[in-house]
Amino acid sequence: MERYIIFIPADGPCRLVACDDGDSIKLETLQELVDEGKIRHAGVSNYDAAQLAAFDRTRPVETLQPPYHLFRRGIEQEVLPYTREHNIGVLAYSPLASGLLTGTLTQDATFEDSDWRANSSAFRGEMLRQNLAVVDRLKEFAEQRGITVSQLAIAWVLAQEGVHVAIVGARSARNIENSLAAAEVDLSAEDLAEIERITEFIASQRGYVGAYELPEYTPEGGGEGAAGNKTNDLSQLDSMFEEVARFVVQNQQGSTSSIQRRFSIGYNRAGRIMDQLEMAGVVGRAEGSKPREVLIQDVMSLEHLLAHMND
Repeated sequence: MERYIIFIPADGPCRLVACDDGDSIKLETLQELVDEGKIRHAGVSNYDAAQLAAFDRTRPVETLQPPYHLFRRGIEQEVLPYTREHNIGVLAYSPLASGLLTGTLTQDATFEDSDWRANSSAFRGEMLRQNLAVVDRLKEFAEQRGITVSQLAIAWVLAQEGVHVAIVGARSARNIENSLAAAEVDLSAEDLAEIERITEFIASQRGYVGAYELPEYTPEGGGEGAAGNKTNDLSQLDSMFEEVARFVVQNQQGSTSSIQRRFSIGYNRAGRIMDQLEMAGVVGRAEGSKPREVLIQDVMSLEHLLAHMND
């Protein structure tokens, strides 16, 4: 096998990082497979810097596959600095932001019920309108250079220091050809600076409060989504917290009443759990009687957060 990738599990609390004896045994077995020539290389996906360091204590991480694009840049804070320092290959997936950066989505875009984007706030309403405004400006910039906005988005990812590969999906041979052409695009320092200015330009316009990032978890209840005035303590989570969190993310429904009905609990307890979900960065702040925005769009990202909280 050329390369063996360990992913953060999408079902259940199992954590494949070398932080405890059980996981260390798994990684030691992985190293044995490499030594025996059954696997050439070993890498991980969706790991944060702390998990990479934990893995490194048992055997070196060779590659990392993180989500990375113009609307999701969280890895720039800690993950990319770590991978550059430790010479880890980075293969970024979703460089086109699940379609946002293809230039083909419109404000009235709809998705199949089985498509997670159908329930994601990043792909509907005001958030979608603002992100598409950014895409429109990027499209103009790309056209001035004789390329498509999707090629610009891929080229931008590849231009970031420490990123070696952009993993792009394709539904046709033409998609593949267009994506391959992006590898030949050489963005100058001025181009990269202009891409940053475009985002600032959108943010400065009347009616635009800035480009929304696709939902990412907020560790330890920090960040803007945290409720600093809540009395709930994340060190004393409700016993149903993780089960409720999975229900909320799977159904993309931040409603206290739905938690009551699903788990047959009282309003006060459901409200306390909802406040804890807010503090953990799973849901947004309360806005009157409206359901809360669900900030995490898939179970894999949620399991990543829960594992981080349990460290």
